Amino acid sequence: MAFDPDFGKQGFARDLFRLRFRRLRIDQPTFAARFGLSFGMVKDQEQSRGKPSRAFKVLVAAIELDPALIERAARIAEERWPDAQVKITGDNDGADVSEAIAGVCA
Repeated sequence: MAFDPDFGKQGFARDLFRLRFRRLRIDQPTFAARFGLSFGMVKDQEQSRGKPSRAFKVLVAAIELDPALIERAARIAEERWPDAQVKITGDNDGADVSEAIAGVCA
């Protein structure tokens, strides 16, 4: 039997893994850095540890739709608010995602 890296993953964990590993072909630290996420959050969600926040699910869906735009939004958010916590850790109401995306679309 061939090695299947997403064997046993289900639901959101499987979808996140497939987006990162199969479609974007990047590792967890690169994915986290590129999109303004915490490495721990990406790792935990791929291993089905805890329930993803609505903001995190929306952000992953947005990354799937347009990775370049979301990468740009994360970069702009970091430049615009360098002292603020703009990384998505899953324990917020999604305001940081909205602010980052609004900055790109403004």
